[in-house]
Amino acid sequence: MSGIENWSKRAGGTNGEYPWVVLERFWIVRFIRELVTPSVQAGSNCLEWGNPETPGSGFSYTKLVPGCTHEWDIQFDHTYYLGKAMSVVGNVVYSDVLNLPYVLGALKMNVIFATQVFEHLADPLKSAAALFEATAPSGLVVFTAPQQAQFHKVPHDYFRYTVEGAKYVFVSAGFCVPNYGFAGGGDFVFDIARDAGLLVQDFPVEEVEGGYQRGYEKVSHSAIGVHMLAYKPPHPSCDDPTAGWDELNRQGIRAYGETPSKPPEGPPSKVLSAAVERAP
Repeated sequence: MSGIENWSKRAGGTNGEYPWVVLERFWIVRFIRELVTPSVQAGSNCLEWGNPETPGSGFSYTKLVPGCTHEWDIQFDHTYYLGKAMSVVGNVVYSDVLNLPYVLGALKMNVIFATQVFEHLADPLKSAAALFEATAPSGLVVFTAPQQAQFHKVPHDYFRYTVEGAKYVFVSAGFCVPNYGFAGGGDFVFDIARDAGLLVQDFPVEEVEGGYQRGYEKVSHSAIGVHMLAYKPPHPSCDDPTAGWDELNRQGIRAYGETPSKPPEGPPSKVLSAAVERAP
């Protein structure tokens, strides 16, 4: 059985207010309701990777955010599998991530829901830079990705993300990523359950709720999923001292000093030496 089959085998149906779904989805929904919804103003253009079977209408997360007045559906499957030309048709954007700024043209998004997307992208730094270009000034990227997950090709599966890795990728692209905008779901107990195929319906709702963590420092080192808000300047969150390179440097997560987009020249040995010399 493939990873994606393992992941979704028992999903479906309902259990009162909560759908019978994988644990990750439960915590993503809470993250969006608590942190994303208050951050989105009415009239926003919101882009989400929608259901390939219902282009233009198969939204999950924009429906949770009242400020997402204008819903845009990005469809990669039709381009990858069916060879459809990259274009914008109605409210459907047929594109991959790297080409998104060019396909959108002058159109910019106020909110991009990159939920469970980045583990499938081979070039995360370039992809974050593309989302930066596709986002309107003061706009928001809603990032969620697995820290723990089985291999699941849709169509490919490359990476897992920690809070450090997610923050580094998006700060490198120019986003402001404050520590208050992080959340996580699960711990080592839930991860064992996930690997065994257990879903939300296998736990009391109160226990699943208790598996949610909020804040960069609070995210469990065994969290199943990492969730994050990334703002494009100018935005008030950019004034948060934890939102950029200063915080990464404080933690000892260094790239190329003050100009990360311009790496030092020379062989790896010289680059490493330069990084060591800059260390306090």
